[in-house]
Amino acid sequence: MIQLFKNQLLTKVFWISLVLHVLAAIFNEGYHHPDEHFQIIEMASYKAGMTDAACLPWEYESQIRSGFQPMIAFVFLKIFSAIGISNPFFIDGFFRLLATILGWLSLLYLVQYFVKSEKYISNNVVLLLSILIWFVPYIHARFSAESVSGSVFSIALTYWLNKEKVDRITLWQYFLVGFIMCSTFLLRFQMAIAVLAFLAWLIIVYKINIKQFVVFALGNILMMLIGLLTDYWLYNEWTLTPWNYFYVNIFEGVAASFGTFPVWYYGYFILLKAIFPLSLIILVALCYYIYKRPKDVFTWVVFIFVFIHSLVAHKELRFIFPMLNFLIIILLWSLSVLMNAKWYHNINRSIRMSFWGVCITLNILLSIIVVFMPANEMIPMYRKLYSISKEQNSITIITLDEDPYHQVGLDFCFYKANNIQLLKLNNLQEAIEYLKENKQAILFTSNKDRPDKLDANCKVLYQTIPQWLSLFNIGDWISRSRVWRLYQYDIQ
Repeated sequence: MIQLFKNQLLTKVFWISLVLHVLAAIFNEGYHHPDEHFQIIEMASYKAGMTDAACLPWEYESQIRSGFQPMIAFVFLKIFSAIGISNPFFIDGFFRLLATILGWLSLLYLVQYFVKSEKYISNNVVLLLSILIWFVPYIHARFSAESVSGSVFSIALTYWLNKEKVDRITLWQYFLVGFIMCSTFLLRFQMAIAVLAFLAWLIIVYKINIKQFVVFALGNILMMLIGLLTDYWLYNEWTLTPWNYFYVNIFEGVAASFGTFPVWYYGYFILLKAIFPLSLIILVALCYYIYKRPKDVFTWVVFIFVFIHSLVAHKELRFIFPMLNFLIIILLWSLSVLMNAKWYHNINRSIRMSFWGVCITLNILLSIIVVFMPANEMIPMYRKLYSISKEQNSITIITLDEDPYHQVGLDFCFYKANNIQLLKLNNLQEAIEYLKENKQAILFTSNKDRPDKLDANCKVLYQTIPQWLSLFNIGDWISRSRVWRLYQYDIQ
């Protein structure tokens, strides 16, 4: 085993983390939010001539999405096309694996810096509830603007910290850090907050000189020019996507139309989504770190980033995903300090062990569940249909009220094979008659189509929940859940 750290336990934990990351990349099919798909994959697919412009989101017409990440995806799509790989699910998995490896390496790089610079406790509790906290592989596996920009920013900041620790940073290195950090802005415009927070720390706390400031700014400017070129490539005309984004979302109020929340809502999001009591540990660790280390660069970046996002009316938990790696460092440091505190050791040992036992057990269970679950239940069904389509010259999918490929107001063109045809019928009886006459046809249903009324010869090809869950259908909760099924008529 390659020794990543002098500490063997930490090395083992990171190898376990890599396994969990790769499993998440394989099994977390789909997207966390539609933007992850439509603003990257579908745009790149459109530019590669693989899908139609009708599949593009409104952001394309408004020209508010940077062309930077879609161009990266476009390059890989062209490479796969050149070597004869066209399976969209393989390509999608590759993008997840790419994001996963980038995320894992960025965290490894950051933690390697941290353990050389700070005192910490290396035990099962600290490492399991920081580096192996359950949601890390899932977030890193997203080929989304939030995940990728966070990983890249983490790498750039760690590079600067490493250079500053061992030697005086050269002007070239300031230029390089500015150049890389600005790429995170092109990935996600809100990363300007993180870049400016770091710059404010450089000026106020670290006290860089004017020459270093100018060189750092020049690195940003060069990357902005590259971003301008990628925008021209994406929209076929010169445009300033950062300005378009700001104008549409702020002045025209489009962002607020997706829902508004009070200032304190990110705390509530974390408390709810990170699962109690793990979420409580995260919030306490975050507040404690900021309070105890007000001049620390991670404090400046994380606090300012979350604070500014809190002032914006529209809030989503994914907006603060870019701070993930720094949260791991905060947990690692705060838990280490906690376990060295005198008051902590005054607590009855059995109480302490029971609490940590509950937290670790919950974390392990959540990790197992999350790495093996698809991020979106639709994608495995699309994969099933794609697989069937490759075995037949054409495939007819019967629909009633809902089009399986038209969701969140848009068409999932990237996953749909060219030989798949949709046929809309009026009711289940018509569908059953059609299936009897066309044994290769497939019926798509949701719960509202009342699939319980189907002919007994209609056999389930696929459903979006495991069959064994029906054994626990207490109170008939499945009928009230969103469940999609594929049927074929089968007479034995």
